[in-house]
Amino acid sequence: MEREIWQKFKTSPDFLMVAIAREQTEDEIAPFMKQNRLTFPVAPDPEREVYRLFGNGGIPRSYVVGRDGRILFQSVGYDEGDFSKMKSVIARELAKGQKAQ
Repeated sequence: MEREIWQKFKTSPDFLMVAIAREQTEDEIAPFMKQNRLTFPVAPDPEREVYRLFGNGGIPRSYVVGRDGRILFQSVGYDEGDFSKMKSVIARELAKGQKAQ
C-alpha cells in the first residue's frame, strides 16, 4: 500500500487514502508506522466502531470509493490479483478526473 498506492497517487488532488486500525489506539499505531516506514494516514478504531460498519469478519478490507460516493472496488483479505485490480481502478478513476479538467 505504501509504495504501490500511497506513493504513486498521493499527489493527485482527487486521491485520498486512509487506513483504519481495527482494535488499535493511536499510541499502538505510531510505533508500527515508524518501524515500517509507513507514511499514509491511519485512523485508530479501538472499539471497532468503523470496522462494524463494513463487515463482521476478515481483514484487510480494501475499498475504492468514487467521486459520487459509490463503491467501485472492494476486497477482503489479500490476493495479488485483487490488489492489481484495485490499482487499475484507482488509476482509471484518477485519469477520468484529469480528462475532465
